[in-house]
Amino acid sequence: MVDAGGEIVVTSREMAQKGYLTGDVAVARKAFADKYPALVVKYLQVQIRGVELWQTSAKEAAATVAKAFNIAPEEALREMKTLVWVPGQEQLSDAYLGTSAKRGKFAKVLKETADFLVAQKTIPSAPALAAFEKAVNPSYLESALK
Repeated sequence: MVDAGGEIVVTSREMAQKGYLTGDVAVARKAFADKYPALVVKYLQVQIRGVELWQTSAKEAAATVAKAFNIAPEEALREMKTLVWVPGQEQLSDAYLGTSAKRGKFAKVLKETADFLVAQKTIPSAPALAAFEKAVNPSYLESALK
């Protein structure tokens, strides 16, 4: 898009530096996760390995992404540098998902986003914070990190 004249207004990294949580979020339906917990854990382990690859060999990670998306490795690297790559263990911190015992700020971010969408009349209503805290389930990530 940039090559076609598009302009980057702000990156995820810049938003994070200003204190805003941004993310690439993966969601599994509860029924699916309950039925296939080992698959959910395996998926998370692969995601964790991807972050680790980025942290140890950014060019190799970019080459892999470039191949998957059929873009130039240089473009993949440029785009990937605009993101914040959060290691699995850090995702269990209060700043992100939290733990099974104590949810982190991510549930609150989801609630604030839902409230914003209500104010914008994009959705009719937003559930209470407790619903988001119940929906965010760090137990699969905890298992993936064992």
